[in-house]
Amino acid sequence: MVAPVVLVVGFVAAQAAHPGPDPWNRSLSALSGQGASSRWIMVSALGTAGVLVVLIALGLRRRAPRAAWQLLTAGGVFLLVAALDPQPVGGYSAVHMVAAGLAWAALTAWPLALAFSPRVDRRLRWASVIATGVLLVLMAWFTAQLVTDGTWYGISERVVILAQAVWPVVVAARGIEIGQ
Repeated sequence: MVAPVVLVVGFVAAQAAHPGPDPWNRSLSALSGQGASSRWIMVSALGTAGVLVVLIALGLRRRAPRAAWQLLTAGGVFLLVAALDPQPVGGYSAVHMVAAGLAWAALTAWPLALAFSPRVDRRLRWASVIATGVLLVLMAWFTAQLVTDGTWYGISERVVILAQAVWPVVVAARGIEIGQ
Protein backbone atom coordinates (compact mmCIF):
# COMPACT_ATOMS: atom_id res chain seq x y z
CA MET A 1 0.00 0.00 0.00
CA VAL A 2 3.04 2.23 0.14
CA ALA A 3 3.48 2.91 -3.61
CA PRO A 4 0.45 5.20 -4.03
CA VAL A 5 1.31 7.03 -0.82
CA VAL A 6 4.92 7.52 -1.95
CA LEU A 7 3.66 8.97 -5.23
CA VAL A 8 1.25 11.43 -3.60
CA VAL A 9 3.83 12.56 -1.04
CA GLY A 10 6.36 12.89 -3.86
CA PHE A 11 3.97 14.95 -6.01
CA VAL A 12 3.18 17.31 -3.15
CA ALA A 13 6.73 17.63 -1.80
CA ALA A 14 8.32 18.13 -5.22
CA GLN A 15 5.74 20.74 -6.13
CA ALA A 16 6.28 22.58 -2.83
CA ALA A 17 10.05 22.55 -3.29
CA HIS A 18 9.86 23.67 -6.91
CA PRO A 19 6.74 25.83 -7.22
CA GLY A 20 7.63 27.01 -10.75
CA PRO A 21 5.79 24.39 -12.82
CA ASP A 22 2.03 24.67 -12.59
CA PRO A 23 0.86 21.24 -11.37
CA TRP A 24 -2.33 21.52 -13.40
CA ASN A 25 -0.69 21.79 -16.78
CA ARG A 26 2.95 20.68 -16.45
CA SER A 27 4.42 17.22 -16.57
CA LEU A 28 6.05 15.43 -13.67
CA SER A 29 9.14 15.48 -15.87
CA ALA A 30 9.37 19.19 -15.07
CA LEU A 31 9.68 18.27 -11.39
CA SER A 32 12.20 15.47 -11.97
CA GLY A 33 14.09 17.00 -14.90
CA GLN A 34 17.62 18.31 -14.80
CA GLY A 35 16.41 21.90 -14.46
CA ALA A 36 14.31 21.29 -11.36
CA SER A 37 15.83 22.68 -8.17
CA SER A 38 14.78 19.71 -6.02
CA ARG A 39 14.54 17.00 -8.67
CA TRP A 40 15.73 14.35 -6.24
CA ILE A 41 12.30 14.40 -4.53
CA MET A 42 10.34 13.40 -7.64
CA VAL A 43 13.09 11.07 -8.88
CA SER A 44 13.05 9.34 -5.47
CA ALA A 45 9.26 9.06 -5.43
CA LEU A 46 9.01 7.67 -8.98
CA GLY A 47 11.99 5.37 -8.47
CA THR A 48 10.66 4.08 -5.16
CA ALA A 49 7.23 3.50 -6.70
CA GLY A 50 8.88 1.56 -9.54
CA VAL A 51 10.78 -0.65 -7.09
CA LEU A 52 7.63 -1.21 -5.01
CA VAL A 53 5.67 -2.24 -8.12
CA VAL A 54 8.41 -4.76 -8.94
CA LEU A 55 8.23 -6.12 -5.38
CA ILE A 56 4.45 -6.49 -5.64
CA ALA A 57 4.89 -8.31 -8.95
CA LEU A 58 7.47 -10.65 -7.43
CA GLY A 59 5.10 -11.30 -4.54
CA LEU A 60 2.37 -12.26 -7.02
CA ARG A 61 4.72 -14.39 -9.13
CA ARG A 62 3.63 -17.77 -7.81
CA ARG A 63 -0.08 -16.91 -7.63
CA ALA A 64 -0.73 -14.73 -10.69
CA PRO A 65 -0.61 -15.77 -14.33
CA ARG A 66 2.87 -15.40 -15.83
CA ALA A 67 1.85 -12.65 -18.25
CA ALA A 68 0.32 -10.58 -15.43
CA TRP A 69 3.33 -10.54 -13.14
CA GLN A 70 5.74 -10.11 -16.06
CA LEU A 71 3.85 -7.05 -17.34
CA LEU A 72 3.66 -5.65 -13.83
CA THR A 73 7.39 -6.23 -13.34
CA ALA A 74 8.17 -4.58 -16.68
CA GLY A 75 6.02 -1.59 -15.76
CA GLY A 76 7.90 -1.12 -12.48
CA VAL A 77 11.31 -1.48 -14.14
CA PHE A 78 10.42 0.98 -16.92
CA LEU A 79 9.10 3.45 -14.33
CA LEU A 80 12.43 3.21 -12.51
CA VAL A 81 14.36 3.74 -15.76
CA ALA A 82 12.23 6.79 -16.61
CA ALA A 83 12.88 8.22 -13.15
CA LEU A 84 16.63 7.70 -13.40
CA ASP A 85 16.97 9.23 -16.89
CA PRO A 86 15.62 12.77 -16.50
CA GLN A 87 14.55 15.20 -19.15
CA PRO A 88 17.32 17.69 -19.93
CA VAL A 89 16.76 21.43 -19.74
CA GLY A 90 15.18 22.65 -22.97
CA GLY A 91 14.96 19.23 -24.60
CA TYR A 92 13.94 15.68 -24.08
CA SER A 93 15.55 12.33 -23.37
CA ALA A 94 14.55 9.54 -25.74
CA VAL A 95 15.32 6.98 -23.02
CA HIS A 96 13.04 8.80 -20.57
CA MET A 97 10.21 9.10 -23.08
CA VAL A 98 10.39 5.48 -24.29
CA ALA A 99 10.74 4.09 -20.76
CA ALA A 100 7.81 6.20 -19.51
CA GLY A 101 5.65 5.13 -22.46
CA LEU A 102 6.49 1.46 -21.94
CA ALA A 103 5.82 1.77 -18.20
CA TRP A 104 2.42 3.28 -18.88
CA ALA A 105 1.59 0.62 -21.47
CA ALA A 106 2.63 -2.28 -19.22
CA LEU A 107 0.88 -0.89 -16.13
CA THR A 108 -2.30 -0.35 -18.13
CA ALA A 109 -2.21 -3.78 -19.81
CA TRP A 110 -1.30 -6.04 -16.91
CA PRO A 111 -4.88 -6.35 -15.57
CA LEU A 112 -5.87 -7.88 -18.94
CA ALA A 113 -3.62 -10.84 -18.17
CA LEU A 114 -5.68 -11.39 -15.04
CA ALA A 115 -8.94 -10.86 -16.91
CA PHE A 116 -8.18 -13.49 -19.55
CA SER A 117 -6.78 -16.18 -17.27
CA PRO A 118 -9.13 -19.06 -16.49
CA ARG A 119 -7.11 -19.63 -13.30
CA VAL A 120 -8.27 -16.31 -11.85
CA ASP A 121 -11.48 -16.08 -9.84
CA ARG A 122 -14.36 -14.78 -11.95
CA ARG A 123 -14.93 -11.71 -9.77
CA LEU A 124 -11.29 -10.68 -10.06
CA ARG A 125 -11.43 -11.22 -13.84
CA TRP A 126 -14.40 -8.85 -14.11
CA ALA A 127 -12.80 -6.34 -11.78
CA SER A 128 -9.66 -6.50 -13.93
CA VAL A 129 -11.68 -5.78 -17.07
CA ILE A 130 -13.20 -2.75 -15.34
CA ALA A 131 -9.78 -1.64 -14.06
CA THR A 132 -8.36 -1.89 -17.58
CA GLY A 133 -11.28 0.14 -18.93
CA VAL A 134 -10.75 2.83 -16.32
CA LEU A 135 -7.01 2.94 -17.03
CA LEU A 136 -7.65 3.19 -20.78
CA VAL A 137 -10.09 6.07 -20.28
CA LEU A 138 -7.57 7.86 -18.06
CA MET A 139 -4.80 7.24 -20.60
CA ALA A 140 -7.04 8.65 -23.36
CA TRP A 141 -7.69 11.74 -21.23
CA PHE A 142 -3.96 12.19 -20.62
CA THR A 143 -3.14 11.65 -24.30
CA ALA A 144 -5.75 14.22 -25.35
CA GLN A 145 -4.30 16.71 -22.86
CA LEU A 146 -0.76 15.98 -24.07
CA VAL A 147 -1.55 16.34 -27.77
CA THR A 148 -3.61 19.52 -27.36
CA ASP A 149 -1.48 21.18 -24.65
CA GLY A 150 -4.60 20.97 -22.54
CA THR A 151 -5.17 22.83 -19.31
CA TRP A 152 -5.42 19.55 -17.38
CA TYR A 153 -2.21 17.99 -18.71
CA GLY A 154 -0.41 17.78 -15.35
CA ILE A 155 -3.37 16.59 -13.31
CA SER A 156 -4.30 13.96 -15.91
CA GLU A 157 -0.76 12.59 -15.75
CA ARG A 158 -0.86 12.43 -11.96
CA VAL A 159 -4.26 10.71 -11.93
CA VAL A 160 -3.09 8.06 -14.44
CA ILE A 161 0.11 7.28 -12.52
CA LEU A 162 -1.77 7.08 -9.24
CA ALA A 163 -4.47 4.81 -10.71
CA GLN A 164 -1.80 2.56 -12.17
CA ALA A 165 -0.14 2.30 -8.76
CA VAL A 166 -3.39 1.56 -6.92
CA TRP A 167 -4.60 -1.48 -8.90
CA PRO A 168 -1.61 -3.75 -8.05
CA VAL A 169 -2.10 -2.86 -4.39
CA VAL A 170 -5.80 -3.73 -4.59
CA VAL A 171 -5.03 -7.09 -6.20
CA ALA A 172 -2.28 -7.91 -3.70
CA ALA A 173 -4.41 -6.79 -0.73
CA ARG A 174 -7.32 -8.97 -1.81
CA GLY A 175 -5.03 -11.96 -1.59
CA ILE A 176 -5.53 -12.57 -5.34
CA GLU A 177 -8.11 -15.26 -5.79
CA ILE A 178 -6.28 -17.54 -8.20
CA GLY A 179 -6.69 -21.27 -8.29
CA GLN A 180 -3.65 -23.51 -8.57
